[in-house]
Amino acid sequence: MNSPFDIFEENFSHQLKTLKEISRNKDVFLVNISDRHYSFDDIVDEYFGGTANDKVQKFDAIIFYKKMIYCIEFKDSTPRRINNKEVKGKASEGYASLSKICHDNNLSLKDYTLIFMVVYELPEQQSNRQKVQSRISDTIQFGLQKYKNKFYNDILTLDKVKFEELYYEFYQKEDK
Repeated sequence: MNSPFDIFEENFSHQLKTLKEISRNKDVFLVNISDRHYSFDDIVDEYFGGTANDKVQKFDAIIFYKKMIYCIEFKDSTPRRINNKEVKGKASEGYASLSKICHDNNLSLKDYTLIFMVVYELPEQQSNRQKVQSRISDTIQFGLQKYKNKFYNDILTLDKVKFEELYYEFYQKEDK
């Protein structure tokens, strides 16, 4: 039985990039992770026809691990400057695109745990205490609460430092 990973490996292996590259906005790299994962932006453009699909919002990266699918949106802005409507569009339309790709390949996302993540920049003027408090908060930001248990099993909104800490902690404990 094929999995989403198998389908992506077979059809989109040329869309593997480092998370550093995927997180790039102009000349800014939000994270500095050299592991390669799928650029979902590029996959959606390819699968649905590039320029005709420019108006479709989609998240940046997709990571497969066992029965989990991480859908990641990188924002090189602080939470206060992030457009909630845009992030919600990326969550919902990205889910629709992923569902269509899986459906076209006779796969159901119901067999997998989907996690949507927004990774953002920390405000520079925050005190160290405020930074620690914001990084350990489990509050879902950007109006994404309504997508939990609708499209995604869980939603995480993390600053880039916390994301990198969790990423490396996870990959040091687990086999890729």
